[in-house]
Amino acid sequence: MRSHRHILIDRSAATLWARKFTAHLIPALAIVLFMCPLMSLFGQRTSASISGVVTDQSGAAIPNAQLRATNMATGQSVGAQSNPDGFFLLPNLAPGNYELHASVQGFQGFERAEIVLQAGQPLTLNIKLALGSVRQQVTVSGAPPLVNTQSQTVSFAITPQFTEQIPLNGRNILQLMALAPDTSEHVNNGNNTYSNQEATRPEAAAGFVTASGEARENSTSFYLDGGLNEDTYTGVANVFPNPDAVQEFTFETNSYNAKYGGRGGGIVNAVTRGGTNQIHGSAYEYLRYGGVNASNYFASSPDTLKRNQFGFSVGGPFQKNKTFGFVAFQRTTFRYGTTANIGYGPSSPWCK
Repeated sequence: MRSHRHILIDRSAATLWARKFTAHLIPALAIVLFMCPLMSLFGQRTSASISGVVTDQSGAAIPNAQLRATNMATGQSVGAQSNPDGFFLLPNLAPGNYELHASVQGFQGFERAEIVLQAGQPLTLNIKLALGSVRQQVTVSGAPPLVNTQSQTVSFAITPQFTEQIPLNGRNILQLMALAPDTSEHVNNGNNTYSNQEATRPEAAAGFVTASGEARENSTSFYLDGGLNEDTYTGVANVFPNPDAVQEFTFETNSYNAKYGGRGGGIVNAVTRGGTNQIHGSAYEYLRYGGVNASNYFASSPDTLKRNQFGFSVGGPFQKNKTFGFVAFQRTTFRYGTTANIGYGPSSPWCK
């Protein structure tokens, strides 16, 4: 009886444990299933695509052509096949530099390199194949057309060349928004700074640039890796990663896609940097030291500011062409003393 009773207790305990495990497992699975469509949606905001039509030299459509786009930095590729009308679509491509291959029986192979894809932007690229053997190959060099015939969106891309060659005060990449067309600096309309967020964001009290004419600074939507990256109280951007951790971002100021929710200003769509097949990294320190600055003639005490901004980044492959890693770190420290200047003016005659 004791042995039998012991077995019953074990069964009850196992049943209780199974119920608890199921109670925790079902919500976890529900969250995963809920997040899967969201991750797909986020990917649509940051990923690019290549589409076009495959034809022969006479302009006739070529069906069943095999196409493959290869990321030159990671070696990863995406394939597709042209439909009966010759149309093809290579979706969900990460921003970067690509090489496109096309082949079909009875025609020479086709290769085009140096195809630069930007975050969230589609690219139309039509292909003409010549009769011949698949072993023969036609290589096309040169950048694709700059005019995007697939979308009417007005977009400006901030690439790594901007962040590497243009100095940034405080290393805030959003300062580069001012380089985009159809933008202007903050304008005081008589109501002081109408998007002033000094209480919550002292480093951005005057807001950023405006888009599309008279749009307010807080009418711009900010996305990072497909997710909304905004201060919900003030309607401005949350802190973005440092320039070494951001691969690029686009600033769309007109007629942007409905996949971006938000307001009627512009759309900032940023993508963080990832690892590649090559090990790459950086290390830096920026120093502002009042002791090496000239003193202000009217200052009663020297400048005590000492500001250090330092960090590093490193990325590379865990498994070539498959798995990659990237990490970045930045810190800013301030040290300064409290100073006060007293000014004296002439006394008024009636004050005597």
